[in-house]
Amino acid sequence: MCRIATVVVLLQFCFINKSSMKTIIFAFSLVFSTLAFGQDVQYKITKDDPMDVNNFYVNIDLLQTEFPLNNIAGTSFGIGISPYACYHNKFGAEATFRRGWLNLFGVPRVNFELGGFLNLTQKTITRNQKVILDVKEWESGGKKYTETKFIRVPAQNMRSLGVRAGFLTNKEMFAPNEHPTLDGNYEYRWTGIYAGIQLTSQMNLRMNTNDFGEAGAGFIRRYYADVTIHPIASLRDIETGNKMSTSIGRIGFRCGLIAMPAERRKMQAPIYIKTELGFRPLDGAFMNVSFGINFKRKLNKLGVNEVKRETE
Repeated sequence: MCRIATVVVLLQFCFINKSSMKTIIFAFSLVFSTLAFGQDVQYKITKDDPMDVNNFYVNIDLLQTEFPLNNIAGTSFGIGISPYACYHNKFGAEATFRRGWLNLFGVPRVNFELGGFLNLTQKTITRNQKVILDVKEWESGGKKYTETKFIRVPAQNMRSLGVRAGFLTNKEMFAPNEHPTLDGNYEYRWTGIYAGIQLTSQMNLRMNTNDFGEAGAGFIRRYYADVTIHPIASLRDIETGNKMSTSIGRIGFRCGLIAMPAERRKMQAPIYIKTELGFRPLDGAFMNVSFGINFKRKLNKLGVNEVKRETE
């Protein structure tokens, strides 16, 4: 049994006047009254197993954005595909292929990565997990509101620490903002390797509740930090086709987060999110954001402890 909490979010910004003040007072009074007189929710845990998650994914990047600070011309919007497989939470492999469909200039970004990871340690802890029970939207006084009801329940969270490495190559447009020896538009290519560490956090919780039916929470979140080495790099002038001789650095770094749902079910949207910040030679600091959907499965050949296939 657990006490329900309700959060009301005002979706539309208001100017501070009498009308908006009434709206804000109404929203806050609704929040506090609900918190004070919340109902008890009875629930029964039907699954609490962070190992019983999907081990094979095909992530489709529907919108991928790359923004290099020192190379605005290299900004692009693209699509891509990122397959991922994990064996018994011990080691795994992944690949990424992306191509820009909207670029500021004529050279589309093409990016390819192939690598793997090895988990060295893992431990399971119990944490209070937020589980959303119900979400409602309504209008009052011309304003839009969202009401979210949730509870917090203890759940098992498995955390794994490991190492990762792989191959990467990239082609993009380069038009220097400020550079002592370069002035023009170039095709910038580089190829190299990456190596780093990875922290994986995963959870798979499912329950039945008395008033809200089935609910749950589940995720796989991978945090990583890499050093990138680019021994092969070149610049080609787009107008003349000549390769340029200039000093190009060979070392970069990046850190990021990849978030995926734990398993295939109606309560979890098939959403794939990846964010990345880092530094590359010539590009300088950069930001990468990917958003898409995924197809996922539990494969016995990849060593799931116990595959439990529920009817959706």
